[in-house]
Amino acid sequence: MRDYTYINNPQRFSLPENGNWRYYRRDGRIYRVDSQTQRIQRIYNERR
Repeated sequence: MRDYTYINNPQRFSLPENGNWRYYRRDGRIYRVDSQTQRIQRIYNERR
């Protein structure tokens, strides 16, 4: 995912960690992406 920031500490955003996914953020949104298929599984609004 280009122009997205990888989230290496999901606890900081109170995100679930179990699973085969990674989190990225951009423009106030957090994307949960399957680490094998690279498909977006869920989109969260970032809490401010």
